[in-house]
Amino acid sequence: MLPPPTLTFTIPSIEDDVVIQCRVYHPTCLVPTSISQISGWRKRAAIVAHPYAPLGGSYDDPIVDIVAATILKQGFVVGTFNFRGAGTSKERTSWQSRAEQNDHISFIAFMICYIHHLKPPALPVGFPKPSSPVPSHALPEPHPREPLSPSFNRSVSTNIPAFNVEEGGHPQARLRIAGYSYGALIAAHLPPIISSLISPFQNPLPGSPHAEI
Repeated sequence: MLPPPTLTFTIPSIEDDVVIQCRVYHPTCLVPTSISQISGWRKRAAIVAHPYAPLGGSYDDPIVDIVAATILKQGFVVGTFNFRGAGTSKERTSWQSRAEQNDHISFIAFMICYIHHLKPPALPVGFPKPSSPVPSHALPEPHPREPLSPSFNRSVSTNIPAFNVEEGGHPQARLRIAGYSYGALIAAHLPPIISSLISPFQNPLPGSPHAEI
């Protein structure tokens, strides 16, 4: 089972400013409770999308819980969110899923920015550095003057499509896009090039959902 979320918050959807519920979970290497849990973090993150909201799907779905908890144990920061119409996210599920795709893109953009700025906790004085390096400044800043240009390898299983992201010339950063049932369907129909997803967030209009995210 998932532990209590590290962060619980809302973001606006770029579709129509609808409020979307979100949760973020940190692996033990980012919130160690003992010396044995201190290890390097490789800027790995994952998003797990839930099943169809009208049939009861939400980020509290038991399969989402199992998948997210499994990924979390592998050292990934894990994010879950409620599509519109699920939980207390506003509005209703759309007929053509375009709105849900934009809900998803909104959360992807947040997670990209979040893991870029996220730093591991400071090590105790005199404690040796972990064997795996912690590239806290490995990725270029997501700024309009320095656009991100990642390359992609995409592998799709029955219910969990995934995108592995690498930044050329830097240690690997990985964003895994996962989903169960309807969540997998939405993830599979997202644009395949991440630069096309995040470019509107690099120079957003003031007051727009892109700027708020």
